[in-house]
Amino acid sequence: MLSNVYKVSIIIPTYKTDPQGLSRLLQSLDAQTLSADEFEIIFVDDGSPDNTFERLQSEKAKRSNVSVTRIENSGWPSKPRNIGIKMAKGEYVLFMDHDDELYPDALRAGYEFAVRNNSDVLSGKESRTDDPTWGVDVYREDQPQVLGGNGPHALIPMNPHKLYRRQLLRKHKIGFPEGRMVFWEDVLFNIEVAKHAKVMSRMASVPFYHWVTVEGSGTSQFDKDTKHYWEMLREVCESAVRHLSSPGLKDQREQILRTQYSARVLGAFNVGFLNRSKDSRRMIFAESRQIREDFGLERFDESLSVSVALRAALLGLGRLDLLERLCEEDVTIAGWGTTETVSWENGVLNVEASVEWTSAHGRRLSLGHRGGQIDKVLSPELESVFSVEQLSMTNEIAGATGDVAVRSRSSKLTYLADTTLSTSVSDHIDGSPVLSGRVRASIDPAGIAFGSRLDDGYWDVQVRIALGSAVTHRNVRSSVAASLTVADGQLHVVYPNDGGTATLVPRGQQEAIRRLTPVRASYDADGLIKVDLAGVHDGEGEVTCTLGLDTSTSAKKNTFTGHPALLRVSGGKASLHFRKTGSVMRVRIGDHAGLRPPFWTLFISEDRVAMNVGQLPKIRTAAEYEHAEQSG
Repeated sequence: MLSNVYKVSIIIPTYKTDPQGLSRLLQSLDAQTLSADEFEIIFVDDGSPDNTFERLQSEKAKRSNVSVTRIENSGWPSKPRNIGIKMAKGEYVLFMDHDDELYPDALRAGYEFAVRNNSDVLSGKESRTDDPTWGVDVYREDQPQVLGGNGPHALIPMNPHKLYRRQLLRKHKIGFPEGRMVFWEDVLFNIEVAKHAKVMSRMASVPFYHWVTVEGSGTSQFDKDTKHYWEMLREVCESAVRHLSSPGLKDQREQILRTQYSARVLGAFNVGFLNRSKDSRRMIFAESRQIREDFGLERFDESLSVSVALRAALLGLGRLDLLERLCEEDVTIAGWGTTETVSWENGVLNVEASVEWTSAHGRRLSLGHRGGQIDKVLSPELESVFSVEQLSMTNEIAGATGDVAVRSRSSKLTYLADTTLSTSVSDHIDGSPVLSGRVRASIDPAGIAFGSRLDDGYWDVQVRIALGSAVTHRNVRSSVAASLTVADGQLHVVYPNDGGTATLVPRGQQEAIRRLTPVRASYDADGLIKVDLAGVHDGEGEVTCTLGLDTSTSAKKNTFTGHPALLRVSGGKASLHFRKTGSVMRVRIGDHAGLRPPFWTLFISEDRVAMNVGQLPKIRTAAEYEHAEQSG
């Protein structure tokens, strides 16, 4: 590598940076598989009034690939990013927020993917702490070239957490619009990138960026109640029209405008719209209607979901009164999933869940029959404004989609399983249609992560249901008993957690011990203590584990320490095997399985092992325990 030339330059604006967030960011950069001499980290502090700059200087002294610059406060991340672009020496640049993190293989895999495909921009798989739906639909597969597709725009999510070819930015003088409160500066930046980029790629197979959201993170300034919000939204639309005006860029322009229309213009008219003041509702309505008219956004109405299209129609008619009523009546209701089958087969978890479209308060979709069609039911005054075609839900119901997913509690990564969704319509007792569904999926812990195995830890099993614009992505409710599998020498366990939803733990033998209830104790053929565990299980084999064991003589105090054990699965049964350490052993098994005791006591003699809930301090052998049982 030539001196002072890097594969990637990471540009990070800072302002009153939280020490914990900065530490998290730096730890993720220090952990990169790409060698530290192959990427640089550029901090540009936006005039922080606290000790942020001093802390950055301290961190710089520990690393050879870090530079730190301080500027007078500009009030927004744009200017620091632009300065970073001028300072950068990397082939690609990446913009990070000052409290986010990269996944360990992000830079190596992202750079190699971009170089291999001659990418001007590489959008890597991104997760968001507080939103399991974030990016799920766009990161379904690796795409060397996204341009020309019919889905969302190639740069969605339109934040700058991507690899951009530095020479592209320099050649076309692409930068972030500077100033205070320049809402969607990243969208404006990406629109200019879209004008010039010839190859835009997506990498889904390797986790790239974690957008960390904690309490107080982000900005609360994006308020629809302000004129500035709508002025900036207008600027986004104008920028798309101005920069993407040539015939070859028409599809990109339409993708971006449609997103702004459906998500931001019409997205303002949800149930929360009614909580705004009367003056705010009037202003939002007027601004939305003007943007719709000025940019001819009504051309997208036929592509909208039924609920959103109804809002668009009332906006076009100028009927704020009816739009307010529609926001009250037409509340988003999406599907809840409840497992009916959770079972292992040859190391693969088969999940079957029923889906019902109800709100948390039991409200269900308001549907009705009309001429063989299924329609949305509204109050007579609203229905009189719309045509039969506008109210029809038949096609939307037929187009409903469902995915079973797993999401890591620690990394916040989400992976989708191959899933089928079937829907059916039945009649309620009052004669109205009731929509229900069923999803079926197979989860392979060894391959669901684009052919790779899931990381260790807790993965919540989730169901994602989309009906029109209503999307829910929730943990799937489950009361199916815990079960495990042994496949290729690995043990995986699934169980209903304390919150009543399903959790998968790859290589989870320790959790399996705590989740499976012991049913009997005996000796095995090798003279080891054997504790049979409840449930029906899959596979054949054994794995090593550590059992919580207390051999103290105290009847009041229990101190559990690790004791080696084997967890065996054979013929659909599971059992624990371990050496005895005395005539009485307290073992911690199944204490997480619902309302179970914190431990069990084993009473051991030469020919028998007896097991009791808790402890009987005066009994010291299995024979004494047997006598106590018989005598009551």
